[in-house]
Amino acid sequence: MFKIAICDEGQLEAEELSRYLSALAGEISLECSVELFPNVRLFQKALQGTRFQLVFLETRIGGGDGGEFARRLRVFDEEMAIVFCSSESGRALEAYSAFPSGYLVKPVSRKQLREIFRHVADKARKKPGILLRGEDGGEVRIGVDDILYIEVFGD
Repeated sequence: MFKIAICDEGQLEAEELSRYLSALAGEISLECSVELFPNVRLFQKALQGTRFQLVFLETRIGGGDGGEFARRLRVFDEEMAIVFCSSESGRALEAYSAFPSGYLVKPVSRKQLREIFRHVADKARKKPGILLRGEDGGEVRIGVDDILYIEVFGD
C-alpha cells in the first residue's frame, strides 16, 4: 500500500489534491491511501505508527516553517518523498535544503503534479520486494521496507 500524507491548513485545497492523487493512482493501478493533516502536530502523531512514502507539505503551516519540519523528517526517514506546496514561490530555494522531490506553487498545476507523482510512484515500484506464496496457492508481493520480521516453519 502506497501511503500519502497531505499536511496543509487549507482543507478545500487538501481535499482537491487528495481526490486528484487518488485518480492518478488509479490510472497506474497503484493501491494507495491518502490522509489529510491540518497541522504538523497531528501529522507527527500519525508518523509514530505509520510510514508514508509521499508527503505534500505546505511551506508555512500553523505559524511554523514547513521547510524546517521537512529537514527534521529527513533525520527519521531519508527515503520519504517530500513535495512542498506553497503560494510563495520565493521559498523554493530555502525548501530545497530538505532534498524534496518537488516544489509546487498554488494553485497546483495538474501537469506538474502528475509528473512528480509518476516519478515518485515509479521509484517506489522499483524497490525490491519478495513474493510470498501461501499454502492455498495465493500470492502476495511485499516491499522490503514493509517487512518487520520473517518467521519460517518447516520447508
